[in-house]
Amino acid sequence: MSSAAARAQEVPAQAPIGARGNAFELGLSGGYAQSFSPAATGGPNGRVLSTGEGGALEADLGWRASSNVAIGVWGHGAQLGMTAAQAPPAIPRNLYEAAAGLGGTWHFLPSSAHLDPWLSLGTGWRGQWFGYGDGATYAAHGLELVRARVGLDIRVSRAVAIGPIIGGTLDDYLTQQLPGGRWVAVSGRPLAGSFFAGIRGTLDVPLGSR
Repeated sequence: MSSAAARAQEVPAQAPIGARGNAFELGLSGGYAQSFSPAATGGPNGRVLSTGEGGALEADLGWRASSNVAIGVWGHGAQLGMTAAQAPPAIPRNLYEAAAGLGGTWHFLPSSAHLDPWLSLGTGWRGQWFGYGDGATYAAHGLELVRARVGLDIRVSRAVAIGPIIGGTLDDYLTQQLPGGRWVAVSGRPLAGSFFAGIRGTLDVPLGSR
């Protein structure tokens, strides 16, 4: 009896699914977003750095190739209110954003049963749609040169984790649609950026037998 109890005590606890690799990870994030965008204004300088603040949702689907490394795709959508150093109608009142791309994630403590900090880097496409008070619209499309996210997975079960996420992007817009519908190349190629902070939940789906 004592021998059986000793053997039972020696059996290690099972690690989370993601820690052993070969699993799909589906993530969903929501939180606060802020965007810094060089919007066309029609004023003397033609452009001004506008700041949009509001809410955003992000989704990602990745393959946990190993205990430390995951690779996959992601998508982002946001609805923001605009503020700037010029009065309306020169500055748009609303900003809608969408982005999608590829990325990789490094898990620092994949064998931990509870806390696993991670870092994700990616790149992809980014689009913006500005809404003016008079009904005119302005759009811009370009590249999300660098997308960085830092988070902490707090595992609540073998398949589910939740935790904080924070990050930002560096963006380069290539083409823009001016009010009236005409598309032109972005002159001067001013860089833009964004910030995101919120909560992310993940669901692990194992591949093959465990």
